[in-house]
Amino acid sequence: MRGGRKSGRNSYCNRAQPFKNPGKHRPLHSLCVCVCVCVCVCVCRPAWSLSASPARQHPLPAYPACYILLKSQAPSWPAQTMPPNLTGYYCFVSQKNMEDYLQALNINMALRKIVLLLKPDKEIDHQGNHMIVKTLSTFRNYILEFEVGVEFEEDLRIVDGRKCQTIVTWEEEQLVCVQKGEVPNRGWRHWLEGEKLYLVSLVKVGRGASS
Repeated sequence: MRGGRKSGRNSYCNRAQPFKNPGKHRPLHSLCVCVCVCVCVCVCRPAWSLSASPARQHPLPAYPACYILLKSQAPSWPAQTMPPNLTGYYCFVSQKNMEDYLQALNINMALRKIVLLLKPDKEIDHQGNHMIVKTLSTFRNYILEFEVGVEFEEDLRIVDGRKCQTIVTWEEEQLVCVQKGEVPNRGWRHWLEGEKLYLVSLVKVGRGASS
């Protein structure tokens, strides 16, 4: 997704048309690798308080999507020595290949229909190697807290009934998550381009996987 800064309790975002990837995708074979990429645009106002995020009620699984940066508190890191700071509030605009991804995780049809209707926001608190990533919606909230480079047990039972061993590391300026468990080759990548936050999630199931 593409987006601009926004903030405050009364902040808003305008949906834009999803970015069209000029590359051609090969069809998915069976339940295999599913990658979700979203791009959008948002018009907003500057603000600086993470406490101004919308109030949400219950945990939501962090399904793949892209978000727009609404509020930024990122310090100026030397590009050659430090990764970017992802602190901010991000407003969801669009997503792509979500249903394929959910099917690859064997999410039941009833829950898939609910997830496809959701437009979750994301709030990130990034302090050095310590990160708290909140995925927020009117249905459920999901909070992921971790230290970069330290493996931990992630409880994904509210997502698909599974647990996994998770580690999040930096690969240049991309935050890369690997989730080791029942589902192979599962994980996600986050990165910033200007004030646009991108999230790509993927999972591989079965043989001859392609995307």
